[in-house]
Amino acid sequence: MAVLQDGGSDSVEVRKRVLNLGAGESATGDVRFDISRHGRPDVQGTAAELPFTANAFDQVVADQVLEHLSSEQVIATLNEVHRVLRPGGRFEIYVPHADSRLSQQDPTHRSTWTYRTVDYFTDGNFAWYFENEPFEFTLAEREVNVWVHPERPFSGIRSKEIQLRHRLFGTEDEYAFESDVDASLRFILQKPPEK
Repeated sequence: MAVLQDGGSDSVEVRKRVLNLGAGESATGDVRFDISRHGRPDVQGTAAELPFTANAFDQVVADQVLEHLSSEQVIATLNEVHRVLRPGGRFEIYVPHADSRLSQQDPTHRSTWTYRTVDYFTDGNFAWYFENEPFEFTLAEREVNVWVHPERPFSGIRSKEIQLRHRLFGTEDEYAFESDVDASLRFILQKPPEK
């Protein structure tokens, strides 16, 4: 993404530098970073130890990555992303919602995410949990996208009803909860500008 910096007749095009974590094969960004060689990344390594200088990027994107990390690895990754983002830079995160089929079926998922999970990592009510960590972010945007499978449009509603009944009343019946609802979360965290 390019932006035009206003400089009168001597305007210069300033390009945002984007780091894509867990890039895979189809990802975009100036630097495609992945732990696996399979997607042919520009740089291979772990997000908990990014091999880049401080303040190197304007934006970092992690699309379907953080759910594959343990809680400790998520914290280490947040610290590293904070380090490589320039002041005012943004960290764009996409993860499946914890109640989603996408979250539940994948055995490689190590952490779960809800609408409020980022409140622990930003200036939200639970920020004190990580006040001793180097990272500091504000929440710029938060959204949830939900969809039900078209071939079974009411299955998600029934599944949620069964799940609620099981959780609240310990109901035992012939139904096993299997969500037919998918939901993903998108968060944009922003590193504070220089003081």
